[in-house]
Amino acid sequence: MGIMFGKKRKMRNLIKSYVSFRVKERRVFNEQLKRLDDQLHDKKIDPDTHERLRDVLEAKYYREQQEEWAKVEDKFFNPLIS
Repeated sequence: MGIMFGKKRKMRNLIKSYVSFRVKERRVFNEQLKRLDDQLHDKKIDPDTHERLRDVLEAKYYREQQEEWAKVEDKFFNPLIS
């Protein structure tokens, strides 16, 4: 029973750190999008460039999100490997 409690605590801490990391990453992502929108508004970039750069930022954000979650899953399902 003590072993299971330790595993639950480790998993809780792992998820907590994952969520904390994702919140920070989301904040950075939103700041980048705002900067991009400001550049469009100030006519520093054209709408096509804005759309392409926005797509790149979104793809990067979601790829990183999936990679981080895969790390959490690996540590949970394969604790001896991690």
